[in-house]
Amino acid sequence: MRPEGFVLTLLRVAHLVPALVKGGGERAAVDLANWQALQGHDVSIIAGRFVDEALLRSSVNSGVEVKYISRRGGRIRRYLEGPIWLFKMRRWLSGFDVIHAHLSFSAAMLTLVGIWRSLTGSTRPVLVETYHAVGMPISDYAKTIHGWMAERRDAFVLMAEDSYWREFRSCRPDLRIPIIPNGLNPSPPLARSDARVRDYARRANIDSVGQMIVGNIGRLVAERRPDLLAGALCSIGRHGPDSIQFLIVGEGPERDVLARAFSDAGLSGRVHLPGSAIEPVVPISLMDLYISLNVGPITGLAGLEAAQCGVPVIAIQLDAQYSTGAGDWIWSDHSPEKVAVEALRLLADAEARRKLGNQQKEYAKSHFSIESMGLAYEALYADLLADPRGPR
Repeated sequence: MRPEGFVLTLLRVAHLVPALVKGGGERAAVDLANWQALQGHDVSIIAGRFVDEALLRSSVNSGVEVKYISRRGGRIRRYLEGPIWLFKMRRWLSGFDVIHAHLSFSAAMLTLVGIWRSLTGSTRPVLVETYHAVGMPISDYAKTIHGWMAERRDAFVLMAEDSYWREFRSCRPDLRIPIIPNGLNPSPPLARSDARVRDYARRANIDSVGQMIVGNIGRLVAERRPDLLAGALCSIGRHGPDSIQFLIVGEGPERDVLARAFSDAGLSGRVHLPGSAIEPVVPISLMDLYISLNVGPITGLAGLEAAQCGVPVIAIQLDAQYSTGAGDWIWSDHSPEKVAVEALRLLADAEARRKLGNQQKEYAKSHFSIESMGLAYEALYADLLADPRGPR
């Protein structure tokens, strides 16, 4: 609910994303745009390049306008066409109250908008970036570039906080750097007997009868640390019963690396890599345990969806300075081997899994809803529009 005395002003908001694909940052942007449109705001999504509309475009509400910077070509083309497109559309863009960027390509484009805005001497539209790569092992050079761009925003939002961004934040008290966790508009959980779940299991060659299934959903790229996930799953496979199977949903350049790690561990016949899923709730509904990647107490969107479906979640901890506390809603550890030990404990105890799943389901729904995220951004937008400081 909005705080007492809060007056809702309907705004024009544009969300910048690299493409409408099934990444966590892109999905968070689309869910936020959909929620804002339902509140009555005039919302647009600007995607850097056109991709298969079945990936995420079909999830965009009809009330949200979608524009593409590049209709053909790949990632390099959108960087070349982006500045030209922004210049051509500058009048249209100037009519927005807020331009909100998500992920690296969009951050670069937002910087160009900021330069243009400073040349005009205007404070509108206000510029907001949500940084979705907290905790990811990106280079110091990339972090420096992102930090430089962050100082040229009206607000730089972190969806979580690791040691690097914690220090960055503390050293810049004059910058608006709020922490707003991602929220989720969850799909209703499905039973394993549901026709969509049975069909998915058949196509993925999964025999779910009498089997325990440990899973994860995410892009298979190096910065998502699939090596740590493989280490945990291989340890579970080596020390657990043969009835445990593994379901890793996603695509990316690290897919073959993962497959090779499982093959070397003698687990190829028990590991399923079916590629991306249009509806994550379908493979989640096959899982008995979900292993996520956490940054501090914050987990990814797929982990949130698993929790909201009642699937118990444990995690590999990416923040080297973070230690799991008694109050954490998701148990985590830096060591893949220790994560495997905790996974085997839960897999051997159905009642412990049921209890943990129910607790996490209630916590996720009350703390990481799309409404809580949407209201936080509404309040941030209102604050920025009332007190525009402008980028440096």
